[in-house]
Amino acid sequence: MTQVINEHQKIKYQDYEKRGVENLIIKYEFVLERVKSNSEIRILDIGGASGHFAVGLYNYFSGKNCKIIVIDTTQYDTWEEYSDKIIFVKESVDNLNRLYTNEYFDLIFVNKAFHHFVAATWDETIMNITDIMRQISILIKKDGYLCIADHFYNGLFFDVSASKMIYKLTSCKIPLIVKIFRSIDADSAGVGVCFLSRIMWYKIFEKNNLDIIYIKEGHKLKRNGLKMLIYKICLLIKDTQLNTIIVLKKRIGYNENIS
Repeated sequence: MTQVINEHQKIKYQDYEKRGVENLIIKYEFVLERVKSNSEIRILDIGGASGHFAVGLYNYFSGKNCKIIVIDTTQYDTWEEYSDKIIFVKESVDNLNRLYTNEYFDLIFVNKAFHHFVAATWDETIMNITDIMRQISILIKKDGYLCIADHFYNGLFFDVSASKMIYKLTSCKIPLIVKIFRSIDADSAGVGVCFLSRIMWYKIFEKNNLDIIYIKEGHKLKRNGLKMLIYKICLLIKDTQLNTIIVLKKRIGYNENIS
């Protein structure tokens, strides 16, 4: 079951989302333009937090027959403010296919949310993320797109080492460990976070019959000198691509009955 974020994370993520709307709209503009001429546009924003990005989409498609749904386990104060523009659903992403049995989407966005779909163990978390990707793939129209903004954390000694180590340390609830990781800007300390490597992402896409049509890998994690060396060794990180943008379509021939 996907965990609910804590109050510390809630405040941080609302601020991140608000500051990043314009940049994300620009990065996704090429795919937004592909559906802009549709007679109706259906959008699902998974883990849409405060709704700032969804409102950015609403404004982008101003004047169009556009329905935008935000689903998140945490309710924000902004939901009431934006309720005349956006449909907000307080629900776990694990229940997507139960919630939307006969509704499909032109665009599905998952911005910096997959790494929060954590379970009781790392192995269960990977299974959880893979299953959520499966549920999402079912909801994409055959001419629709899945748009993801997330991070690549590639392991130092073996591919999944960074993913496992970061999950283990951030999910630890020992107060001292939580305090240490909060001090190095780990907002998920005490709750857990699971970053995936590039290879792990690609395997999950392949397993769910999703093809990448666009990818722009992000910037590397920046730490100064010795601090970066310690950071890499302690967390078993080889390299990173933060804020990577990935746009996917269903593989040709997969679920073509969906209109």
